[in-house]
Amino acid sequence: MKRTTMNEFILTNDNADGIDRRVALPDPIEVDPAALGDEGLAARGVDRLPGSLGEALAAFRGDGPLRAAFGAPLVDAILAVRESELELFEGASPEQVADATRWAH
Repeated sequence: MKRTTMNEFILTNDNADGIDRRVALPDPIEVDPAALGDEGLAARGVDRLPGSLGEALAAFRGDGPLRAAFGAPLVDAILAVRESELELFEGASPEQVADATRWAH
């Protein structure tokens, strides 16, 4: 069984999706995954988490169980906000993004 990128038991549709699908917990990784490198992770069937907001949005957009759990209106709103942030900060350095958003919330 291929390991998923995130724990499917954390948030499930009606709190039972992972149980209904009989999703098995993955084998534990008892070393620092960052030390494994791409080959070591691939050998264990582990995908890296998204490395950017764009990658995270693509993963979020394609996650059917999350869409079902949150509901399409909320998912679409989250995507719209984050996509506008991508446009707003396109080409900005991490420091510029931090300076612009540090006191926003």
